[in-house]
Amino acid sequence: RMIPDYVDIPIIAVSAHAFKADADKSIEAGMNDHLTKPVSMNELFKTISKWVKLKYTFSNEPKTDSVSEIPFLDFQDLKMRGSDPENIKFLVNLFVEEINRDIPIIKQCIQENEIEKLQKIIHKHKGASGNVSLVDIHKNLVEIDKLLKAKTEPKMIKNLFDKFFDQIDILNSYKETLEGSRKEIVSFKKISKDDIEELTKLLLDNNLKAIEKYEDMKYGLSSVDGLLTNQLGLAISNLNFTEAFMILDELKKKGLL
Repeated sequence: RMIPDYVDIPIIAVSAHAFKADADKSIEAGMNDHLTKPVSMNELFKTISKWVKLKYTFSNEPKTDSVSEIPFLDFQDLKMRGSDPENIKFLVNLFVEEINRDIPIIKQCIQENEIEKLQKIIHKHKGASGNVSLVDIHKNLVEIDKLLKAKTEPKMIKNLFDKFFDQIDILNSYKETLEGSRKEIVSFKKISKDDIEELTKLLLDNNLKAIEKYEDMKYGLSSVDGLLTNQLGLAISNLNFTEAFMILDELKKKGLL
């Protein structure tokens, strides 16, 4: 805002922080508007059009059988986020795998009343569930996250955690189907130095093309370390490119080339 040529350029904050006080901070810092992650493409276009005086139309495609069997998936929400239905089974599978790794930690935090650590884990999965349009799970995690931020003891919201664990159990019952979707599109393309350099640059530039590049490389990457590759995919799908860059660096150290 201090640069004369940019005084009137619209700036829209995008943040996981959803309280009014957070939005107020964005406005005070010089932003024009504040959007909360996970971002709806419809809401994004609506907000942009408000500040740059554009008109737009946004159409929702009907639900398709290819993803209709995934529990809790909101297909209309998926389309509004601009996500590709062809990849959603793979992304949901990544979400399930990451959740399963954290479930024992979540249960331990509940038992030991470690509110701060628990809130950080829930906050991470809240964003991830929204980004893959698991709307019912996302809504439940939003409520849990809000209460934990207010220092509510986990035992006082046992009903919400029980609902969350039940939801994950249902998703796990579909895990074989989700894994099958991954096998259908396996491509063992050899990863080159140029591929790695391109993905690294896209992550450093916060370029959304990193998502497409990762999809092209994921099976070659998984031959080095499947767990790190899954973590990389989840970080990229959550648009957490800083974390993704660090995970990619770990893959390099494991002898990616």
